[in-house]
Amino acid sequence: MTAMHELTRQVVLAIAYSGQFDFPITSSEIWLRIDCSRLGRQLPGKSRVLFLEVLRVLKQLAADGVVKRVGKYWVLAGGARQVSLRVRRALITQSKLAELRPLLTICSILPCVDGLVVTGSAAVNNASDEHDVDLLVITKSHTLWLVRPFLLFIALLFGKRRSWNHEEPNSWCFNLWLDESDLEINHTMRTRYLAYESLQTRWLVARGDIKQRFFTANTWICHIFPRWFALAAAQQADRQLWSWDWLIFAARPVVMPLHILAYVAQRWYMKTHQTREKVSYTAAFFHPRDTRGMIMDGWRRQLRSLGVGQDVVDRGGL
Repeated sequence: MTAMHELTRQVVLAIAYSGQFDFPITSSEIWLRIDCSRLGRQLPGKSRVLFLEVLRVLKQLAADGVVKRVGKYWVLAGGARQVSLRVRRALITQSKLAELRPLLTICSILPCVDGLVVTGSAAVNNASDEHDVDLLVITKSHTLWLVRPFLLFIALLFGKRRSWNHEEPNSWCFNLWLDESDLEINHTMRTRYLAYESLQTRWLVARGDIKQRFFTANTWICHIFPRWFALAAAQQADRQLWSWDWLIFAARPVVMPLHILAYVAQRWYMKTHQTREKVSYTAAFFHPRDTRGMIMDGWRRQLRSLGVGQDVVDRGGL
């Protein structure tokens, strides 16, 4: 496959991926989402040159009827309604983020919380009324399983607690937890899908240099989306806080035994509920659905319905 054919495929896939979420994207957003690991050295490396190539590809795809431009946004043919959805959902998302202010205040006070990060649809201003606000929490070492029940209790107090057996709309979904000592994403999970999810984040709280440490630990993402990675890593958190390492270190003789007890108790409680969740002493991924698989299936159906070439569909893995 020539470099230009590969770039064309990448552009179509970027628009199609966002289309799965009714989220049209701009030319610059498409440019950031080009998987450079698959382009190799076949195209000029300068950012300006590649962006011009992306614009040229978009113009040709529009002429061929594969994509359509609506205002500043690009959608697959037949997806024009997504533009009004993006505008409306941006307003809904701002309302959801405003509801997080008490949680932000509490996390800013708690010295054990290093980072509070919005992921998923709310992170890109694309949440609908019923969507949860998905959250990643990064804690100090040996405090994750102490912090977790406390924040879940706070969510319960504000009527935002999501239970095991229900899909309560507009909840706070604490589905990702990381200990500061375990920031690197396991090599078995390193997919383009997870790279997307890692970059499509909004850091509400960052204590000390935790954000820089997270991106340093996951530089594998840079090989896939170098420009997007650089932009995401450079953006400041909404609240940049001082670190309280000395306080946590001083309290460790008391905190560690309590943390071990909390971990054992919560693992015991989870036994009757656990499905596909991945849980350890330093990390927890509460996401029982095969989201990546569902997106892939919908992606392929969408591309086939447009008559996009089979090679694009077959090689468009996440």
